[in-house]
Amino acid sequence: DATVELVNSDGTARTGNVGTGSILQIKKNNKVVDQYPVVIYGDNNGDGVINIVDLANIQKHILNVSKLQGVYLEAANTKKKGNELTILDLANVQKHILKVSLISQ
Repeated sequence: DATVELVNSDGTARTGNVGTGSILQIKKNNKVVDQYPVVIYGDNNGDGVINIVDLANIQKHILNVSKLQGVYLEAANTKKKGNELTILDLANVQKHILKVSLISQ
């Protein structure tokens, strides 16, 4: 007797691709009873696609130009070990883009 809804971080209905930062809400009688943030490893900008933008975000993070935070930092951590981004995360996203090796979810 519950429903599931996918929403953006601001609570509006999600349309298009499911991306990192989306929230899966479980509702009962139209009230949110639980919710879970979506993390798609590699998709660190939340558009639901792993591409050059995500690669650039990891580079910027490693170089201390612009830091990723929260679920976006978690999504960039493709090694899924520790909480620090390294060149290995950058290489994993690059390999995924080039279709050499896909990032497992």
